[in-house]
Amino acid sequence: MRTLAALPFGPAASDPPPPDAAAGTAPFRYEPHVLCPACRELLTLALELQRQRGAQLSEYIETAYDYGQLCKSAERGCHVCALLQASMWTTPRIIVDDARVRDWAVSFTFLPATGREALLLITIECSGAGSMRGYSLPVFPLNDAGLTPDYPVYNTKTSLGKNTGDEETFDIAKGWLQKCLKEHKMCGENDDEARVVRPRRLLHLDDGDSIKLVDSGVADGQEYVALSHCWGRHPEHVPRLVRETEAKLRAGVELSFLPKTFQHAVLTTKKLGFRFLWIDSLCIVQDSTDDWKDQAKIMALVYTNSVLTIAALKSSGSTEGCFTEERNPLRLRPCVSEDLGVTVSSWNPGRLWEVEVNTSGYGASPLHSRAWVVQERYSAPARYCMARTVSTGSVAARNPPRRITATCHGTMSLIRRPGCSVWKSKIQALSVSQQTNRLR
Repeated sequence: MRTLAALPFGPAASDPPPPDAAAGTAPFRYEPHVLCPACRELLTLALELQRQRGAQLSEYIETAYDYGQLCKSAERGCHVCALLQASMWTTPRIIVDDARVRDWAVSFTFLPATGREALLLITIECSGAGSMRGYSLPVFPLNDAGLTPDYPVYNTKTSLGKNTGDEETFDIAKGWLQKCLKEHKMCGENDDEARVVRPRRLLHLDDGDSIKLVDSGVADGQEYVALSHCWGRHPEHVPRLVRETEAKLRAGVELSFLPKTFQHAVLTTKKLGFRFLWIDSLCIVQDSTDDWKDQAKIMALVYTNSVLTIAALKSSGSTEGCFTEERNPLRLRPCVSEDLGVTVSSWNPGRLWEVEVNTSGYGASPLHSRAWVVQERYSAPARYCMARTVSTGSVAARNPPRRITATCHGTMSLIRRPGCSVWKSKIQALSVSQQTNRLR
């Protein structure tokens, strides 16, 4: 057993400034591949022992810091601390962001990566009143991490700030989308029915700050974006298309008329270069049984035929918005240390994406508790996920996604596979069933 002497990034003057630096300074940006003293010592020792012992490697490492210090170091920009923090998010037994575990001691175990391309595995464990262990992080030779070339989050090299609504973020999202549209053959394989079926109405977004309800024919074949969102506990407060409001919506309303989630969806649609948006509450006549039934039965095709879907993952209602100011993009990127000659990453970027956006299981986002989202997720050709942090107080808020990410048929092959046409018929049937409120 050995003990590390170095500490993570903390409040020392020589450490990187915190993300909430004093007003008047440049906004904090997360630069990839930065290591705190503790992680540099950790990797240096791991590589030394791996060279000495090879396949016989098995070493327990204690540290002089706790889980709270590791989290703070991740917030201050240590890339490996961020990856280690993310590895704890797969632990179902305890809420890892809870204040009760912040003072738990951190330790590591080094093990050989038998039968893998990696040099070794590093597993983090925290212990105090109990214990919890994250998944193992593999350490690869430099630039040999076996990463999927098309996986968008891994190939983002831009330094990013905390706000997911900034210009750099939209530039990245536009790049992801253009790559999907130009290079992913599977994403363009909609069948003939999907290509011709469109929603009856769309929202037209002008160059100013207003929107207008129009018949879809006005779009004249132009692409549209769809929004996947939660109505919230008080759906009566969500702006809706009803017979009484239709004339007003067709005449045009100011953006301020919309709740924050809808406003952010409008902004995102325009930033990505589109002028038509579909939102269920504003494009289906809510007090017309005939219109609702007619549009609900083609819901899967509405999402299939959209150019992409904006998923407001952590918004439990329409007033909470899409953007967050608490992003740390380092948790989804591989860390490359050229001087040490290694790359540290997750084995499975797709699995880490599922953990980050909480699509199911422990800490699932409010959006993914809706049964409607089953078809919204699997029908959409591409998804641009705007993750919004919910305030603490509910279990789902303890492990919030705090970034944007994207997936499509070309980057997540499980979304489209043989037999998909059978699955599509099932979700179309689900559209008009009575079991569409929540997943059980």
